[in-house]
Amino acid sequence: MSWIKRHKKLALFLALTLIFLGWWWQRSQFTPERWAAQPGERHHIVDDLLTQYGGLKGMSQEEVVSLLGPDTDGDQREERLTPDGREVRELLAYPIGSYGLGWGYLFVYLEDGAVTESRIYVD
Repeated sequence: MSWIKRHKKLALFLALTLIFLGWWWQRSQFTPERWAAQPGERHHIVDDLLTQYGGLKGMSQEEVVSLLGPDTDGDQREERLTPDGREVRELLAYPIGSYGLGWGYLFVYLEDGAVTESRIYVD
């Protein structure tokens, strides 16, 4: 008697698990096409984007826009009060959909036209 015949339930469970893991892995893979086509589902692929592209660090603003498309409308800036005064940083903001317990955004910070940092914020 073969192993599969003796362990039908276990074999079925393992097969279904492999199918599910393959589907989940494919669903979480970043491609520029998926990013553009599914704005509300970006939360599934944003982590893979940051992993594949090293957090986008060092890329120019043009390269980021070429990869992800234009950001939200308006001139995005972050202002912080520091002991030395006020610090203003330019950024690109991309909505990524439901992330955790709120709506998520990918903030890409720029200095002299190049990416210095990227973060996910939940509103």
